[in-house]
Amino acid sequence: MAVVQALKGIQEAGLTLGLLVDFISFRTESKDVAEDQLISAERASLICYDNLPDILDRWRKRHRGHGYGRARKDMLEWAINNVNEQAWREMDCIKKYLESNESGFELEHIIKFNPIDMIKIIQDNAHTVWSILQNIAWLKRQVLENRTKSPNMTILMMVSAAAYCSSNEYCQLQQLLSLDMRANGVPVWLFDAFHALGISMSYSWSSRAIDMIGKRQLELVQQLASPTANNGGVLLLYDNINQCENNRAETDDSGVESET
Repeated sequence: MAVVQALKGIQEAGLTLGLLVDFISFRTESKDVAEDQLISAERASLICYDNLPDILDRWRKRHRGHGYGRARKDMLEWAINNVNEQAWREMDCIKKYLESNESGFELEHIIKFNPIDMIKIIQDNAHTVWSILQNIAWLKRQVLENRTKSPNMTILMMVSAAAYCSSNEYCQLQQLLSLDMRANGVPVWLFDAFHALGISMSYSWSSRAIDMIGKRQLELVQQLASPTANNGGVLLLYDNINQCENNRAETDDSGVESET
């Protein structure tokens, strides 16, 4: 049998199959081995072998006999380390899309965040991260029974929270949620809980942002309403409830007023 003869030839050369694979696997201290044309060709054929993933999977699943338990554990640890490295590379790639100036309070920049577009960016640029989280959050039973929760939006929140925990710079989604929460009167204790989870900005940040954005919008309205503006001022309409100077409890219904 050719396989048996090849293994006997390896033994006669004073090697084992493990040592043989080790020596041809890009060992830096074995330059003569690495530069040999025959070895380079065989190494390339092994790497490009279509059934290599299946071979590794069979080795991972085998656990009977001496040494197999340790081998399975080592292969699983190796696989996890590789997935972790790939996930970190992908997160570094998509963080720039989540970046925002924490102290800028730029309303236009905050509201331009589009969750649907961001989901597509994560799917395209962080396939490994998306695949892992999707396998965790998505089940056939979930599709049949759930009517409100969205796995895609849940994964977006997971990725955004992880990026925000790594640095306060990556907070576009958190800023958008925080402004809505603050405008709707969410209490401080709930802000603190969401902030600890990486879902929102802090209560103090949200309060400062609301005040700053309000001042800027008021200044904009004042500029537009100024008689010296390019349009010569604007028409202001307001309701017909006018408070009297002498008594704030009394009102004077004098109809709709307008000014230019």
